[in-house]
Amino acid sequence: MKRFNWLLILGLLGLIYFIPQNMVAQETPKEATEWTLKANRAVMSDPNLNWADKKDFENAQRGFIARHTPLTITDARGNTIFNMEAYYAFLKPDGPAPPTVNPSLWRHAQLNTFAGLFKITDRLYQIRGYDLACMTIIEGTSGYVLIDTLTTIEESKKAMELVYEKVGKKPIRAIVITHSHADHFGGIGGVVTAEQVEKEKIKIVVPAGFTKASLSENVLAGPAMGRRASFQFGVGLATGPKGAVDAGLGKSRSGGTISFLPPTEEITETGQKMTLDGVEFIFEMSPETEAPAEMEFYLPQFKALCVAENVNQTAHNLYPMRGTLTRDAKAWAGYINQMMDLFPEAEIAFGMHFWPVWGKAEVQNWLKKQRDMYKYLHDQTLRLANLGYTGGEISQMVQLPPSLASEWFNRDYYGAIQNNVRAIYTRYLGWYDGNPANLNPLPPVETAKRLVEYMGGSEAVLARARKAYEAGEYRWVAQVMNYVSFADPQNSAARNLEADAMEQLGYQMESSTWRNAYLLGAQELRTGKNKGPIRKTLSMYAGMPESDLLDFLTVSLNGPKANGKVLSVNLVFTDRKTKYLLTLENSVLNFFRDRQDPKADITITGDKPSFIRLVLLGTPLAGVTQTGQLTLSGNTDKFKELMGLFDEFPGDFNILLPKK
Repeated sequence: MKRFNWLLILGLLGLIYFIPQNMVAQETPKEATEWTLKANRAVMSDPNLNWADKKDFENAQRGFIARHTPLTITDARGNTIFNMEAYYAFLKPDGPAPPTVNPSLWRHAQLNTFAGLFKITDRLYQIRGYDLACMTIIEGTSGYVLIDTLTTIEESKKAMELVYEKVGKKPIRAIVITHSHADHFGGIGGVVTAEQVEKEKIKIVVPAGFTKASLSENVLAGPAMGRRASFQFGVGLATGPKGAVDAGLGKSRSGGTISFLPPTEEITETGQKMTLDGVEFIFEMSPETEAPAEMEFYLPQFKALCVAENVNQTAHNLYPMRGTLTRDAKAWAGYINQMMDLFPEAEIAFGMHFWPVWGKAEVQNWLKKQRDMYKYLHDQTLRLANLGYTGGEISQMVQLPPSLASEWFNRDYYGAIQNNVRAIYTRYLGWYDGNPANLNPLPPVETAKRLVEYMGGSEAVLARARKAYEAGEYRWVAQVMNYVSFADPQNSAARNLEADAMEQLGYQMESSTWRNAYLLGAQELRTGKNKGPIRKTLSMYAGMPESDLLDFLTVSLNGPKANGKVLSVNLVFTDRKTKYLLTLENSVLNFFRDRQDPKADITITGDKPSFIRLVLLGTPLAGVTQTGQLTLSGNTDKFKELMGLFDEFPGDFNILLPKK
C-alpha cells in the first residue's frame, strides 16, 4: 500500500508541521484587556444566542459508550500525534469561558470535547474526538461497513480498537468515503490493507472524481497553502485559554501517517442505490461544494441521512483561509435543498464532523436553516454588489437575519460570514473592485513606506497607535502597525504593538480560524516564525499522478532565469510504461504524453521513484544511475543547466513581514 504523506505536506486541511525558531526574545501571551472583557461580556447578552438551550450538549453526549483514557494517540516512534488530554486539562464541559476566549466559541469548544464511541441507533455507531473528523460504523449482516476513516492510520487503528472491544470483533466488508479530503480517507490503511481488499473483496465506495480530486487538489499551490494553513489551524500555538482551544470542525488537526487505497466502486449519479453487507444505500451527488468530489446518502432501514460535510454544526468555509478554489454557495444550498426533497423521511441526520441530530422536525430544521444561510449570503452579496458595493464593503454589511443567526449551528466557528461574503463576491467578480485607483497599486512594501512617511514617520505613527490601542481600536492598530512593520521591519516596538492588537482580536473572535490566525500572527511577530521547510520525501511525491508531478515541476521553473533557454527532454517511465516529452522554450516548461523527440538534448529512462529522487529530491545523478534503475543519455551539462532553473519552495516564507 502506498502512503501519501505528500498530501500532509502540501496542505490538505493545513496539516503541516513547523519547528519553532526564535527571531526575537520569547514573550508569553498577555491578559485580556478591559476592552476585550467588555466585548466578550457583550456576547453573553447577544439576543441571538440562547444560552439556556442545552440541546446540543444532550445530543453531543447521547449514546455514549466509552473512550480511551487517557485519550492520546501516538505514532510508531512514540510521538503524540493527537492529544485530547491537553484540552481536558483546562476546557471543562460545564465551566465558564475564561476572559481570553469568546464565550460562544468556548461553548463550541466544550461540545467538541465529548469524545469516544457513540451509539446513534441500533447497529449504527460513531467515533468522535479521535481526530478532526468522525468515523461512522454500521453493523451489516456479516460485518462492518465504515463511513470515512479519519485522517491517519494511527487514529483509525485506535478507533477500531474501541469498536472491536465494545461492539464486537467483526470483519470489515465495505468502506464508503464521502468526499475527497484527507481527513476522511487518510486513515484507511489503519483499518484494511491492500491485500485484504483484494483477498476479501472489500468494497471501497467513493463519489465520481474522487481519486483525481484526492490526489490533485492543492498540489500546484501546495507550499503556499501549507504556510497559510498554519494560521488557519494555529499550528505552533500552545493549547490553552490563551492559545488553541478548538479548530472549528473538531478539536485539532493531527499528525501521523496518511494513507490511500484506490476505490473499487464509484457512485456516478444521484438516486443510485447500492447494498453493502445487507445495508441499502441511496446516494446523492454534490460535486464542487465543500469538496470537488462529494456525496451524501440515505439509509432507509435506519431512516438515517448522512449529510457528509455539506451540513455541519457550524457555518463552513466557501473560501478556506489556507486558500483554495472558491466554492459555490448557490450550488451548496441547492444540494441541501435537493437532500430535503429526496429524503424527507429521515429521522436521524449525521455528518462527518460533529454530533448527530435526532427527530424528523429537528433534521428538517437543521437542513433548511443551513441551506438558507448559504443562500442568504449568496443572494445578499450579489444584491449589494449590483448596488455598487465592493467585496470589502459588503463583508462589513451582511449579517444573518435573527431566524438564522439564532441557530448555534450557523455561527462562525469555522467559516466566518465575512470570509464567505468576500468569497461569493470574488467568485462572481474577481479581485478587482472596479476602482481604477486599485487597478495597479504600489506593492506592499512601497505602499507601507509611503504611507508611514506621509503619516510623519514610524515614531509618530507608533505614538498615535498606542493611544488607539488604549482606546480598544485593535483592528486599526493591527492594520496601521502592519504598515510600519513592512516599512521598517527591524522596528521591534511596532511588531510588538501589532502583536498586542492581534492577540486581543484573537481573544474576541467567535471564529476558531480567525482566533488561530490572530494568535499565531501575534506569536510570530514576537518570537519569530514557526520554521517549517517542506519535508520532501519519496512518499510525498510517489502517489501523485504523473501529470500532477510534472505540473508541479513546471510551476517550480524560475521563468526569468530560464529566459533564452531552449532544450528538450525525453522521459521514459519503465515501471509505468509511459513516455513524455518535456520542452523548455519561451521560459515555459511544457510536457506531452506519448511523445518523444529523436533529437532531444536529454533522455531519462527509469522508474518513477528514481526520477523523483533525481529531479525533486536532489539526489546526485550518480546516486540514481549507479543503481541501474535510471539512465541519462545525451548532454549532461544541459541536464545540470535545467536543474538549476527550478526554485526551492521554503514553506516558511514571511507573511507578517516583507519577503526576504
